[in-house]
Amino acid sequence: MSVRGLGMVWTWMGMLSTVGGLTLIENTPVIQRVPANASLALSVNATGTGQAFWVFEAHTQYYNLSLNSGPILSNISQGGSPLNHVGLIVPTLNDDGRNTRVYVHNHNQFDVSAVLQVQGYIAHAPVPGVCNGTQGANLTYQPALQVVYNQAMVEVTLSTAGIMNTSAWSCNTTLQDRDFVYSVYQRYLNERNFDEDYFLAELAETMIRPTDIKEYGTPIQPVFVSYPDGEGLVKVRFAAYPGTPAIYAAVVQHQGNQSSVYVSSATYGCNLDVNLPHNCRVMSMWATELLCAIVFFLGLFMAFCGHRFFALSQFLFGFFLGGFIGYMVVQNSLSVEYWGLFGYCGLFATVCGVFSLMMWVLIGIPVLAVIVPILTFGAIVACIIFFFPALNVQLLMNDKNYWLIFCGIALLPAIPLIPGAKFASLLTSAMLGSTLVMLPIEHYSGSNLKYIFFNVLRRSSVDEFGLAYLNPPYQTTDIALTVSWIALLVVAILFQFLRERDRFPFPPSSYQLWRWSQERDEERQRYYLQNARTSSSERTPLINGDEEFQQNMRNNIRQVQAQVAAALAEIMRRREAEASGEEESLHLLHSTAPPAPLLSYLESQTATPAEKDDQPDTQGGASAPRALRPSGTHSASGSSRSRGHLSAGPASMSSRSGARIDIESMQDTRDPFQPSTPEGHPA
Repeated sequence: MSVRGLGMVWTWMGMLSTVGGLTLIENTPVIQRVPANASLALSVNATGTGQAFWVFEAHTQYYNLSLNSGPILSNISQGGSPLNHVGLIVPTLNDDGRNTRVYVHNHNQFDVSAVLQVQGYIAHAPVPGVCNGTQGANLTYQPALQVVYNQAMVEVTLSTAGIMNTSAWSCNTTLQDRDFVYSVYQRYLNERNFDEDYFLAELAETMIRPTDIKEYGTPIQPVFVSYPDGEGLVKVRFAAYPGTPAIYAAVVQHQGNQSSVYVSSATYGCNLDVNLPHNCRVMSMWATELLCAIVFFLGLFMAFCGHRFFALSQFLFGFFLGGFIGYMVVQNSLSVEYWGLFGYCGLFATVCGVFSLMMWVLIGIPVLAVIVPILTFGAIVACIIFFFPALNVQLLMNDKNYWLIFCGIALLPAIPLIPGAKFASLLTSAMLGSTLVMLPIEHYSGSNLKYIFFNVLRRSSVDEFGLAYLNPPYQTTDIALTVSWIALLVVAILFQFLRERDRFPFPPSSYQLWRWSQERDEERQRYYLQNARTSSSERTPLINGDEEFQQNMRNNIRQVQAQVAAALAEIMRRREAEASGEEESLHLLHSTAPPAPLLSYLESQTATPAEKDDQPDTQGGASAPRALRPSGTHSASGSSRSRGHLSAGPASMSSRSGARIDIESMQDTRDPFQPSTPEGHPA
């Protein structure tokens, strides 16, 4: 803070009024309400003797306070900037510390509840926060942990400790000697619980006194505690989980086994004020709400119908895997805001989805088609494994080691799953579907299971995230969602397995079906055309497209029709002559005589039973082709030949047997290659 800024703070503080005093018992935190625009005097009720200095501290949930005292030593700060977790070191002026007094100031226009605490230490105990690497200058001592956060990480910084001499603080100038050992602790409170009374009570009972810190706090592995050279600071990075309050504490121990406690700090990882950016609201963008709704229903579809609609599921597998990879690519190569990131990731996901779909449509090989689903399944499994705090090891702090192991885990399921392509499709669709159903519910409820995937995305796009300690909170809501996730996965697998057990393993590829149909039609057409050119029989198939062949067939059919009509007319002529007693005439109606076999066949078909008995078998039992037989030529039991008669009109002839032959139908000149209507006429 600049000199001008300090002057403004002091002017403001000078305007505050002191409303009373509060005597604190050593190592006994209390919750006190500090009036608006007022100061509260704090004094010490020492329980023992020999304390060389005192550490006062004040904590609030959100609003800022400050601690201040008169000049004590030349290099001791007279106060501090307003924060919601502040501390002040005050040396003891006499043996019992009765005259030790500090002031807590509330600069807000409303009352603020705070946890107040004082802790005394002997002369040989390390003094927390008195050294920051700049020796010989007036320092602003920081016995409290400084917490800075963003959307991905929380960075906790503490100034190094020193030893108290008779006239000044003595700092540890050689950090490499590790004269002081720093232990950092972390504790999560209930997620999405923003109640002030709950926060202050938990803080006072669990993360202020040394014994409580070691009992309730989770110790951070020393490998994650860094000592930047020349800065006199100790830094620890944590993964941020917005909406879940996290309390951080630190204990410093000297080689002589004397220890001191830094003033604890806490953060929600987000702004409690909903009017500020990066606030703690679950869904701050309408696009996020819409996306969660779409993802939820797509998840239900994939969980229970993914294998049945195989082509669509292929697109969705590629879409979500592409979106996951696209986020990493865009964040590392472009500097875009929310909407730009949303658009680029959607474009990348769509391209990957189309590629995955084309692999199935164009190739149609199930073993190749399930590669993308298996990779998606492997990526989900790898993210789940890396979510466990047990993997907070030094080996994975290196990016190359991290991504090599991650890719190995993601590829590992391909070995047992590819041989059983159908089971792989059922399992992967159920896994992706249940995951997509879980994520919107988790996001709406404020759980932290989404960081199974977010931490991997952060690792790829956030600088130095590999140095962060990943200790995700796993609480009641997370347990309930995990159980529901597993149950949905099992139900989805069983449902799809029972539904698909009597069906073919995979549906045919639409492109392959079309291609095979085209090849089959082309092969059939080539076969028929070849046979049509080499055979002139009346049974030669008629193939559209060969104009010369069709014309020849039309001429042949017309010629046969004319011959049949002429033969029938000649038969009727002969029988009329017999009936009138005239001599049988061989005159034909047409210039071209009908073939003798055809004439004999038609004459036999129109004769009565008596006439058939008198006629010899001139054709050796051969019969005319079925196509040339007139319908209705079977005679009923009739009369003798002398009683029979024939009558012929202009369009038909009748025999004694009752057979009726339509001559005009035999002379039908319609094109047999033209399509006909249901009534039989050309369209």
